[in-house]
Amino acid sequence: MPRLAVRNTLAGLVAVLLLSGCDSTSEPPTPSGPKLSAAEEQLVQESLDGSWRMVVLLYADAVRPEVERVRLVEQSDQPTAIADCLAEQGYDVVVDSQGSISSTGGGEAFQVAYYTCEATYPLHPDYLRPLSEAQLAHLYNYFLNTLKPCLEAEGYDVPPAPSLQRFLETYNEGGGWIVYGEVAGAKLPPGEWGRINALCPQIPDDLYG
Repeated sequence: MPRLAVRNTLAGLVAVLLLSGCDSTSEPPTPSGPKLSAAEEQLVQESLDGSWRMVVLLYADAVRPEVERVRLVEQSDQPTAIADCLAEQGYDVVVDSQGSISSTGGGEAFQVAYYTCEATYPLHPDYLRPLSEAQLAHLYNYFLNTLKPCLEAEGYDVPPAPSLQRFLETYNEGGGWIVYGEVAGAKLPPGEWGRINALCPQIPDDLYG
């Protein structure tokens, strides 16, 4: 991507992005709150590790940068924080009303820059709880029956679907099935990322109930 969504957005990826486990029923965290516990730090690190795996899936030789965290952010604030960060690196970016980022950037350099911004402004661990097996099964069905046909109708190739069991077993290792892989790896024309995300959302609206 221009990649958010999920991570996002994959996140992505993405969103990857977002898919690793935000909980819409939780109270909004305070990014400037007390120091994180070791378990919370681990959640943040695991989320960033997952984001970097998405980059390496597309660009095996990419070098992971060392990033200094500026602050933790709420889910609703992360798109703007990442967009501002990308703009500081010279990319033309726009955040639409759904929180998707459109950019003229693409390719390996953009993916590494996007990861850098994710690591600079990572989600608060309150948003990083793992998805339940029922949620993952629902996500798989959405990928298979809705998202895959939608992307293919727009001319994007989608990797073959794994079995549901394989998806459940591998989701936390790198997304399980990178349906948006070709979109994320392409150098898209201006506005295409926002258009394709609006037409073929990376996650179903009812994933969190």
